[in-house]
Amino acid sequence: MVFLLFIALQSGISQDSKNNISTPTADSISLYLFLLDDCPICINYTPLLNDLYDEYGSQIHFQGYFPNFSSKQSKIDVFRQTYNIEFPLQTDYFKEQAKRWNAAVTPEAILYNHTLEKIIYQGRIDNKFVRLGKKRNVVTKHELVDAIQQTLASEKVLVHFAEPIGCFINYSDSINRKN
Repeated sequence: MVFLLFIALQSGISQDSKNNISTPTADSISLYLFLLDDCPICINYTPLLNDLYDEYGSQIHFQGYFPNFSSKQSKIDVFRQTYNIEFPLQTDYFKEQAKRWNAAVTPEAILYNHTLEKIIYQGRIDNKFVRLGKKRNVVTKHELVDAIQQTLASEKVLVHFAEPIGCFINYSDSINRKN
């Protein structure tokens, strides 16, 4: 019995006691979400982001960043309460995280494997938005969900990047810790 437990731990498999299903451990996977509290597209995605957190939050780490001069903690707290966000949110006032991940737009998602030190997926959540102000009636591509599911199933991720549509992150405000 101890030997089988050791083998299971070594192979990165854990037992889901509720469903008695073997699932890959994914404690080394994070989903970084770049958001803006007054971006209509970010607001539109909050129900889906909440659903994703409900479904995958026990398997991967979620973190929301607000890389905007106007996104003070009080506004982020109002955003959290208004849209019932349960995953951690914080300011990225100096855009350190946005720069680190080369995020350009809100919303933008980055699925990252810490063990491999590799970005698994970066870009839009899905293809709901064609451009600012123009939405599809039917979403036909779910790149972020596909990347999460493929990662958790230890499958090859088929799409690594999809151009995000949203509100641009303003890098020209010249705000940094040295000012």
